[in-house]
Amino acid sequence: MMIKKKVIIAAGGTGGHLLPAQEIAKKLQEKEIEVLFVGSGLKENVYFDRKSFNFYEVLAKTPFQKGLTRRLGALYALLKAVARSCFFLKSFKPDLIIGFGSFHAFPILCAAKLQKKPFMLFESNTVAGKVTRFFSSFATHTAIHLPLAKKIKGNLIEVSWPLRAKEPNLSQAKAREQLQLEPNRFTLLIFGGSQGASAINHAVLSICEQLLAKEMPFQIIHLVGRSTSVEVEQFCKRHNIPAFIKTFEKNMSRVFYAADLALCRSGAATIAEIIHYQMPAILIPYPYATEQHQRENALFLQRLSAAYVIEEGSDMQRLILEFLSAFTKNPEVGEQMRVSLQNLKSEKKEMSDLIIEALNV
Repeated sequence: MMIKKKVIIAAGGTGGHLLPAQEIAKKLQEKEIEVLFVGSGLKENVYFDRKSFNFYEVLAKTPFQKGLTRRLGALYALLKAVARSCFFLKSFKPDLIIGFGSFHAFPILCAAKLQKKPFMLFESNTVAGKVTRFFSSFATHTAIHLPLAKKIKGNLIEVSWPLRAKEPNLSQAKAREQLQLEPNRFTLLIFGGSQGASAINHAVLSICEQLLAKEMPFQIIHLVGRSTSVEVEQFCKRHNIPAFIKTFEKNMSRVFYAADLALCRSGAATIAEIIHYQMPAILIPYPYATEQHQRENALFLQRLSAAYVIEEGSDMQRLILEFLSAFTKNPEVGEQMRVSLQNLKSEKKEMSDLIIEALNV
């Protein structure tokens, strides 16, 4: 009887970490590999599918907090998490550990280093996170999706982004039909990533009002995240503007296929989807992202003429409207972006294949 290989996936926090981790886990399970998620807060995390994956909670906090008391408390919790991870690794005996960055992955990666267990890292942004930088020289591979703004130590390999389930043959007309939108109207997709974006959501109503004043026919797809959408919904109903408004959309492929232009943040998952679906976009980086990684992601696309970047601030709405006007009046603007995105979309090794090769499955 063949003994199953065991893999630990160290991930937690936002959808940007957990969603790709789970897509990789599905492919490993198809190969009869036992997968266990280890992280903090997985029991309550809305982006984690507890029905499909086994998990083990290791409570940890980021030490990068304000105030000495909170920082010391977080550091103590992190040390306890490392000790607990050491005991757990001895009992579970994984063949390989995959770290997805952030403090959620730190305890198990630290335990792996102490016990000389092999591990890989997955870095999704153009700016490598602190955990990735700290452990990269000890990893068998650090898989990257975007070119890094600053090189890091270790064995780097470019991989494709593990996208969620998609409908590859869905036409724009069919996608709009599924969302109950009109077939021939300019369609703006607005979303802020897995957690939403309040600054973008608050600007939506004003943008809709000004587009209506310009007598421009349009419709919106608005994924509001954790914010309320009542005002925008009421406005659209009052003015007969077709709209598809939800808190969260599991099948992102259909909203991308339905849209002409996206207005969104620039987290790693969003950038990956923009490239995959060749979606022209206005990118508004989250200004408080760690080490400005969202800004670096966005500027990477803008330098290649694949997106238009607007900084969050007082001029944001005016600049959005100016670009919307140029985009709708001049089809070449969108076409240039699509061509640039097509050039970025190259065949790369999948992270799951890299793991399977390392396990000799």
